[in-house]
Amino acid sequence: MDTAGWDEPQEGLTSFGLGSCTVCEDLDFDNYPIELEADPLRSKIVRLRNLYASGKSGCEVCAILSEGISSSISEDVPQKANVRITLRLEASTLVEVVWRTDAINRRVKLEFYTRRNLPSAYPAFGFARDVPAQLDLPSCMDFLHKHIKDCNEEYICKEARETWPPNTPALLPSRVLEVENTTDGLKARLVMASDGQRSDYVALSHCWGRSKNMLTTTTRTLEQRLAAINWDNLPKTFQDALTITAKLKMKYIWIDSLCILQDDQKDWEIESAKMGDVYAKSYLTIAATGSIDCDGGLLNTRKRLFDEETKLVVPHRIKEVLHPFTNAKTKIFVRHALSSGPLQLRNAGYSATKTMLAPLLTRAWCLQERLLSPRVVHFHGEEMVFECKTMTRCECTALDFEHNRSVRINGLGPHSFKYRFNRTTSHGGDTGDIARFWLELVALYMDLKLSKEKDRLPAIAGLAKMVGRFFDSYYDPMRSAYPKGTTRYVAGLWRHELPESLLWRRSASVERCWRSDSDVPTWSWAAIRYENNQDVGGISWERSNSTHIDSRCKVIEVHGPPPGINEYFSFPDGRISLRAATMSAILIPVTSRDLRGSFNETAHRIRAGYTLSFNGEMDSDDDVALDLTLDETNATINFAYKRIYCILIASISDSSFAGHKLHQPYSDRVDVALIVRKSSEGLYERIGLSKHSKRRGRFEDAPIQMMHLV
Repeated sequence: MDTAGWDEPQEGLTSFGLGSCTVCEDLDFDNYPIELEADPLRSKIVRLRNLYASGKSGCEVCAILSEGISSSISEDVPQKANVRITLRLEASTLVEVVWRTDAINRRVKLEFYTRRNLPSAYPAFGFARDVPAQLDLPSCMDFLHKHIKDCNEEYICKEARETWPPNTPALLPSRVLEVENTTDGLKARLVMASDGQRSDYVALSHCWGRSKNMLTTTTRTLEQRLAAINWDNLPKTFQDALTITAKLKMKYIWIDSLCILQDDQKDWEIESAKMGDVYAKSYLTIAATGSIDCDGGLLNTRKRLFDEETKLVVPHRIKEVLHPFTNAKTKIFVRHALSSGPLQLRNAGYSATKTMLAPLLTRAWCLQERLLSPRVVHFHGEEMVFECKTMTRCECTALDFEHNRSVRINGLGPHSFKYRFNRTTSHGGDTGDIARFWLELVALYMDLKLSKEKDRLPAIAGLAKMVGRFFDSYYDPMRSAYPKGTTRYVAGLWRHELPESLLWRRSASVERCWRSDSDVPTWSWAAIRYENNQDVGGISWERSNSTHIDSRCKVIEVHGPPPGINEYFSFPDGRISLRAATMSAILIPVTSRDLRGSFNETAHRIRAGYTLSFNGEMDSDDDVALDLTLDETNATINFAYKRIYCILIASISDSSFAGHKLHQPYSDRVDVALIVRKSSEGLYERIGLSKHSKRRGRFEDAPIQMMHLV
């Protein structure tokens, strides 16, 4: 938060009455400014010098805050620094100090709290648990045992146990690592599971990274791994994961790099197709969330965000104060605020802060590993976080109170993305809910990173299988156009959601974007390729609560994988045949000078600077979004001044569309069309999406044509 956005605090020193300080307001929630009704967070900004002066003048609360600031910030902070005090109902108090040094904004956010088993003289200093600066094995196991026990026994997980009974061992994956505790320490080897062999097992979710220490199994090393694996050859993340597995009294752990033959394409295809089930049937998934590669480990020194020093400060006890009614001693503690772990886990999208403290959450493969696993323990950079199908818990206890409004409204607690996924895919949902959630899921997934773009469909195949099983459970032969068991999923899209699910558009945030050569049909969102595989871009969907498929648009045929081909992987021969209103046009490059005066000038700059000419007429307010970056030096991907075709799919409500004229017929309706070009005789490739104000009637008399999309 920039200081420029903060209101200036009062400069003058305030007078103090008994039990009433006009600097800190005694941390009384009711005395803090109301920004939003029912908001569980209230803040006040004061000058640091006023806080110090008030503490010296006898205000015990100001003295506590002052001592916490001075003991936690090593450098000299100017007296004119701003201090934002944030009160959170039923939680600890946050204090953010912001000042400027050498034209750079500096900030430190602190958390004041009391331990849960101690009385509190000031309710604003809510309960929290200490988070050790160095995570050791005993602390890790205490946290894990408690929350696994809660998940097994408490009523909130009963619903999940109806479909995933933890007391029923799962079928083992094809290969697992066997962990044995001997007098000489832990021993590990790869084992082949026998047919029908059942046992609980742990799975590891981790970033491969670029480490030279990554240990893999290949056709050449398979026999060696089956005999034994030298402990010293295991990278630190693997060593820690095996140690935790043994402490859980578990015998088996599944690690992708060791349990799949990395140089055998056929083995990779077979085993990667099972990965969703491997995580879904695991007893626990250990997620190396805070490690960028296999060397990062799990039992580490903690980190923190936004401060010069990266190591987490050990909680510091400020002082003891007497409870005003019981005279019991209350110990008040301060630490650098912990919040990024729970906040980063509440959604599945990409953020820059995740690359620092939770790099695993930026990886595309991780999404299904996290969502499908019944239980996940995240070794985040700041703290451990435990997720199961119904609850989320963290070391600092911020998520322990699901009734806490400040937790609920900030999207934490039971409303995490994992919780929403499990609720939506449970039998209590409906096909409309899951269809909408799938589109949201894909949009978030496309915002995550892949080292190999060819994995774009395999890395979400496990989630697609679960959604497919859900659709099967609601199968109605009287309403479905397709026999049960036939291919219903083609290149990332569901048959019964066509043609609406064709209305995706790529994000404009990545400047250089290409399309796959041959492994995915052009009409699929999975066809998008980024110039740099580490870039993130994402997609969005052109849809609204009042999306109306054009009555002339009919899906005639969907050509999917034949029996025996994995429908959840890439299928380059996928084809969709549509009969729809279609207009031919010319794609015209435009400059900002050409668009001067257009409401949509910014949009055109973002979207490659193209507009459409229909029979010589151009409308500068048409919204043209191309799927790929056009290269004027390459004729195969340079469509400038070439004939293209717009296939009308639907109309949506879009009040933000630049071409709207208020108080006109269809003033909020927008026609959405696919932009395609002819690839060969009778076949067309998708190259983008266009939007047109419906009131202009562009497609009213458009001819209806059969279009075969490849």
